[in-house]
Amino acid sequence: MKTNTARLSRHQCQPVSLFPKPHVGLRAAAALLLLTASVIWAQNARDYPLGDIPLTPVAYANKLAVFSAEAFEALPASYDARSLGIVTPAKDQGGCGSCWAFASVGAMESHLLLTSAAGPTDLSEQQQVSCNTSQFGCSGGSASAIRFWETTGPVTETCFPYTAKGTTTCSYSCSAMDYRVVNWHTLNNTVADFKASCYNQGPSYWRFDVYSDFFNYWDHGTAGQVYRNTGGTMQGGHAVLLIGWDDVKGAFLCKNSWGRTRGPNGDGTFWIAYSNHANNLGFGMVNFDVVAVGTLGVSTFAVNNEAASTTARTVTLNNTSTGNPTEFVASESASFSDGAWQPYSTAPTFTLSSGSGTKTVYFKVRNATAQSAVVSDTIQYVETVPLGDALNAPGLSWSTGGSAGWTGQSTVTHDGSAAATSGTLSDSQESWVQTTLTGPGTVSFWWKVSSESGWDYLRVQVDGTELANISGEVDWQQRTLMLGTGTHTVRWSYTKDMSLSRGADHGWLDQVLFTATPLPPTDVVYVDWRSTCPVTDGSSTCPHRTAPEGYAQVASGGKVRVSSGTYAFPGRVLSKVLTLESLNGVVLLSASGATAAPEITAALPTLQPPVRRADGTLAMQFQAIPGQHYQILSSTNLKTWVVWKDFTAETEVIELVHPPATNEPYRFFTVRIP
Repeated sequence: MKTNTARLSRHQCQPVSLFPKPHVGLRAAAALLLLTASVIWAQNARDYPLGDIPLTPVAYANKLAVFSAEAFEALPASYDARSLGIVTPAKDQGGCGSCWAFASVGAMESHLLLTSAAGPTDLSEQQQVSCNTSQFGCSGGSASAIRFWETTGPVTETCFPYTAKGTTTCSYSCSAMDYRVVNWHTLNNTVADFKASCYNQGPSYWRFDVYSDFFNYWDHGTAGQVYRNTGGTMQGGHAVLLIGWDDVKGAFLCKNSWGRTRGPNGDGTFWIAYSNHANNLGFGMVNFDVVAVGTLGVSTFAVNNEAASTTARTVTLNNTSTGNPTEFVASESASFSDGAWQPYSTAPTFTLSSGSGTKTVYFKVRNATAQSAVVSDTIQYVETVPLGDALNAPGLSWSTGGSAGWTGQSTVTHDGSAAATSGTLSDSQESWVQTTLTGPGTVSFWWKVSSESGWDYLRVQVDGTELANISGEVDWQQRTLMLGTGTHTVRWSYTKDMSLSRGADHGWLDQVLFTATPLPPTDVVYVDWRSTCPVTDGSSTCPHRTAPEGYAQVASGGKVRVSSGTYAFPGRVLSKVLTLESLNGVVLLSASGATAAPEITAALPTLQPPVRRADGTLAMQFQAIPGQHYQILSSTNLKTWVVWKDFTAETEVIELVHPPATNEPYRFFTVRIP
């Protein structure tokens, strides 16, 4: 079977929409079903072996090389590297998805011919297929396969011949050549960059996505004809060797691995248009340098071991070199204008420039007799800001935790200055940030999320109760929560489910503002005990006007403290009388809940303490059960109750706003199920 199983399973088979996600077994079955269908589909595309697995966007971006303006100015209108004798004949990968190995070996052969005109001219593809454990043999591989030769040398085809089988055991009996790959890098996806790389560094690994119309071109095209995709179905990724171009044709010249005499040109090569394809063919290219063992050069170079990003300005420049270097120099300038030579180390530190963004670090070494070529690597620097400053609330006490903590940064913000972002998580992990506030009052904030919609959430909780969440691609939104009297823990958390990621996979928080609502100078209110009874009294009429334990008995119009105590009311009342409104402020009336009627077994709904707004209105939140019918009752005397709101809850959190008080000194609120 000539198909790229690794490519199909890793890059084309995302069974997101086929089965409900929560059931892992269903998802696994979906993946198997879709993979099976894709394999059959690829087989139906006839006998054209593919095999390229594209580098991830992050891996590709981290190794981009930048050419000088002079490199582009020197490019001719047409070029064929075969005219220099540095391109070996096309080969045949057979029934194995090993185009990645043939493109890698073809590139190495050309680079060695550039280094030494005598050859070697025929290297072993089977060494890559059988020995390079970072790739997937006949099931596919990527352009990173070339890096296999950073630490070992290639071997000849004669010593380790090609079998077109991924099961062939790696041979360690062949003598590896004394050459090493250095300065492996990717190229910007432009025609000019691909040309400059091929012309200045040599033919190299070039990949594109194959659509079904390419097969007809390969079999029936005429010599010199240019392939331009006009449609068809996507068949998989393919790797070839870029060996030239022609601006008159507007096309690249490539060496394929589907036979020495096949293809429209009859020699295993083909032309492919620079642009104007019906589909995005996903062009990509890598290149490298080759040095003889013992020659001064930088074999490998990576900032923080090829990490995608960092929040620390001080990074490590991990490198290996040949030729016994004694000094190195590093800089963010390609001219090393601000760099100074230092004693050589395989892991020196380097301080990045300030300000968030993509940082490119250039590096080279020298000894008493020579200086190496320049290598480079990139890393995304996210400048950190103290959490309190990032959240515009340095006066609050902040803590963060979970699998990874939140950090302040200046890249994604609402106010244009700074914001906090969740930590980088794996599946089934959480990242949270929280603060403690003393109510009553309101806490407002702006938040944003980029996540797998419906599965990974940015949430906000008060005292462990979730009040709101967002998921998917949600731009900045402002929310306001109302807090009752007492101490409250407000927590924002980004949580991931058991698998998959989408978007940036982060949540952001900005501009947290807490506004306290002052209590009146005293917590005494006027209560007529003849109109209401404590539940513990057991009486419905209170003929003796018994006051709660610890309080003095008062007559109508007298004063009594009511910072505790529970009160009963007619009907199926489920919630406590939580608060009262006076012209001077908001006071908590009761700290305990009412006893539900015997036939009510549902959990008590929660009516949060009201908060007075600047316009005199009273705002409060009600946490309900969606689908349940509720009534919100109000009273001015704890005796006569009026239905203020009558509704069926549609969401768990409902925001209510009561008109400002006029001539009533107090107003009480409670909830019941009618």
